[in-house]
Amino acid sequence: MKLKKILIIFSSIIIPENVFAKSLINTSEILSRSNLKLFSIIGIIILILIVGYIWIDKLAFFEEDIINLEETRGDYYPGEYEKEIPYDGPFEDIYYLIKKSGCDENGDPVGNIVNSYLYRWYICGNIKIKRIDKGLDLNPHKIIIISRPQNMGPVEEKIFEIFSETSELKDNGYFQREELEKYLKKNKRYFKNIFNLFRDHSFESLKRKGYIEDYGYEKSFYMIKTTGTELRLTESGKELFKNIIKFYNYLFDYDKTHAEEDEEKSKWRDIFLFSSLYARELNFYNSIKDTEYFKENKFITKGKIDKFRKFSYDFSEIVEKATGAVEIVD
Repeated sequence: MKLKKILIIFSSIIIPENVFAKSLINTSEILSRSNLKLFSIIGIIILILIVGYIWIDKLAFFEEDIINLEETRGDYYPGEYEKEIPYDGPFEDIYYLIKKSGCDENGDPVGNIVNSYLYRWYICGNIKIKRIDKGLDLNPHKIIIISRPQNMGPVEEKIFEIFSETSELKDNGYFQREELEKYLKKNKRYFKNIFNLFRDHSFESLKRKGYIEDYGYEKSFYMIKTTGTELRLTESGKELFKNIIKFYNYLFDYDKTHAEEDEEKSKWRDIFLFSSLYARELNFYNSIKDTEYFKENKFITKGKIDKFRKFSYDFSEIVEKATGAVEIVD
């Protein structure tokens, strides 16, 4: 305000009063017209954004939207348990349902599935972890590939090929973070959408096995109507999705819900593998580690769990860094 007064006083001294008054009026008119034009443009932009939002929210169709997921998920079925492993097949098949269930505790569904692969390969004797001290290496524990796993799913096979080819880049024959990063950068065009491998395979598999289906219908908003196609869970798909959530509930309360029968104990390996999809394998391990049955049939240790979890976390991080691919959270 002080600066404005000084300018007015200064102008009145060096500019005749009538000229000064006219210049102020002209400037004011120009500013008014400019402001009016600016406000009009802003108003039009806001209107376009509002219309666009309404269109997307109320009338647009997205081919990969499963429209009844939230309805089926409900309030996560508190107090309801599924004691049988929900899905007998490659974990990558149900990637999208695990992701949308909201039950993965670390928000890294791809890392969790990769982790489950590592556990399975280790338990089956296809890989091992060895400490290799070399200089100032901050990660001395390396994965060494012993043999090719059997009965892999298509995405699991591709992930194994990445690990395998990475370990072959040097004569040492073990997997290490630096070589993985170099390998992915070199083959960036093949792996730039690596996260989409899981998403695309999951959709294709769920549809092929009858858990989801195309659903054409009409959307309307006031006087506007559009038709299109999205996806929806079938009855068997709803059951699978519910059981994925209820099995998580079972694992979450495992200390008080699990049975002591030998039949249950004989499934501990499979339960452990499935629990890793929720990032609850350490919790499950802590629930069974002190039992006599587990001590006699030990298939994993806490140290191995920590190391494999670190490897799978590194995998997701390196993929993002090396290829620029980001797992979409939707």
